[in-house]
Amino acid sequence: MMKRRLALLTALLLVLGCVRGFETPAVAQDISGWKGPSGSYRTADWPEPFREGAAVVRSADGTGTACLYRDPDTAGGILFVYYDGVQMEIVSTGEDGWTHVQLGTMEGFMRNADLAFDRESVPKSLIPQLVINPGDPVIGRSVTVPTAPLRIEPDSRARTIASYAKGVPALLLGYCDGWCQITVKEKTGFMETKYLQADPSAASYQASGSVQDDYTPFDPGDYVDVVPEAGYDPGYSYPDPSYYWMPPVSYGTGEWTVDDPYYNAAVYNPNPKDHLNLRDEPDETSLSLGKYFNGTRVIVHYVEEEIGWALVTIGTITGYMKAIYLEFGPEYEYPPSAMPLMYLYNPNSSITSLLEMPTQSARAVGQYQNGAPVTVMGYSSGWLHVIINGTMGFLPTAYAASVYNPSPIPDTFSWNGPTGVHSVADWPLAPTSFVVNNPNPRDRLNLRTSPSSTAGSQGKYYNGVQVTPLEFLGSGWIKVRIGSLTGYMDSVYISTGYVASAMPVLTTTSQVNLRSGMSTKSKALDSLPKGTQVILMGFTSQWAHVIVDGQTGFIFAKYLK
Repeated sequence: MMKRRLALLTALLLVLGCVRGFETPAVAQDISGWKGPSGSYRTADWPEPFREGAAVVRSADGTGTACLYRDPDTAGGILFVYYDGVQMEIVSTGEDGWTHVQLGTMEGFMRNADLAFDRESVPKSLIPQLVINPGDPVIGRSVTVPTAPLRIEPDSRARTIASYAKGVPALLLGYCDGWCQITVKEKTGFMETKYLQADPSAASYQASGSVQDDYTPFDPGDYVDVVPEAGYDPGYSYPDPSYYWMPPVSYGTGEWTVDDPYYNAAVYNPNPKDHLNLRDEPDETSLSLGKYFNGTRVIVHYVEEEIGWALVTIGTITGYMKAIYLEFGPEYEYPPSAMPLMYLYNPNSSITSLLEMPTQSARAVGQYQNGAPVTVMGYSSGWLHVIINGTMGFLPTAYAASVYNPSPIPDTFSWNGPTGVHSVADWPLAPTSFVVNNPNPRDRLNLRTSPSSTAGSQGKYYNGVQVTPLEFLGSGWIKVRIGSLTGYMDSVYISTGYVASAMPVLTTTSQVNLRSGMSTKSKALDSLPKGTQVILMGFTSQWAHVIVDGQTGFIFAKYLK
């Protein structure tokens, strides 16, 4: 009976050993194969300062690498090979010339001669900076982005810490038997050598020869895609981060047309060509739910001041954005929109459903015909987060692929303001105390795209037009807002107090739309019947910026007299 119990116990221990295979002590590795990267790469410093209780790899033989052994004996088997400059945690130090060390989940013994124990002895780093390459994206009906898993142990069955797309920089700490121990930003784990390659952008740096000095700290930031916790079900499929859809080279800009008072901030990147990530967690390495353009409004629930992240909602998506890239001020301080204006085009149907979530099984929130204007707030892999006729939702990128022409009006018509005799009108809207005031009332003041007299003009404005000042520049320019337009005016021609108006009163010659922007694709604010009187604030060669019935907008000048 006792023998039977012993046999059962032995069998049970064997089964547990198989199930927990990669959690058992590390096994000695074969180092006869891969000897480290070839090709061109930079070397990187250890990303943290030297600290007490640590030791730094410093090869005694000058080869730039040292071995981690399973036992305090060179005959005990090699676990991993590490580069000079890698910092190890000291578990214990013996008097036999060996130190018990640990790096992540890798634990073993190194010779004291291969370690530096004080700050003054830390060697010049030989840690290679490589890039991850799991393969190119597969482009079909949607884009599939392959990723390489970073594992907690050097075993293909081990738990995945994170997955990374092509081009992500990685620090190679050590290697052995088809596996590398790497650091990507603040995460350290193991990745198969087949997913790592020399950095193509470091062509002038050689893998052999002198140590490289010009390492620039990397920041993978937007490229990292952390795998959600196992079993987590958000209720729909998150979009994969995408770096393969980009806005068209030439496009008009859409405007925010969602009527919802809870939207209390706007995306505001200093560079309007940048796009702000909406993250799953308040961490630059967490999953990106989409990239959003300047001018996109968000509902800010709260700001975690200590870490600088805001919990926000855009439509049906909630996540985190860096608070420094959000404008919390009054609406007139929001940045000019950088949201692309495109139009709906479904090659398979004349009518397309706008979806509640970025998945084909989501509920439709509206149906629209081809040609409907689409304002793109943001994008993710295969999906656009858009506004159509004031309703937010998601469209496949293929259904808004045709670029909107920002200049649809024929060039045969050109306008230089009204001719003949017209009555003038005083400013009928709420006063701002800052007024256009040219010494010659027949002159008009340009609203420039930048604070320079050579910058492009967004329109020429009459005396009496009141402007909202946004910023006073030391160069003699003022950043102002007129209606929905923001630009720059020469402060010499801006006064406070009353200025006699030179704004002419014009009449529509046919039924015409009052639009939110200078484009026939811009939202129609109202349809004005023939004979409607409007106050002309300013104009371009084709459009009139007018006031009518207490609101401002744009009318194609051809239909005014």
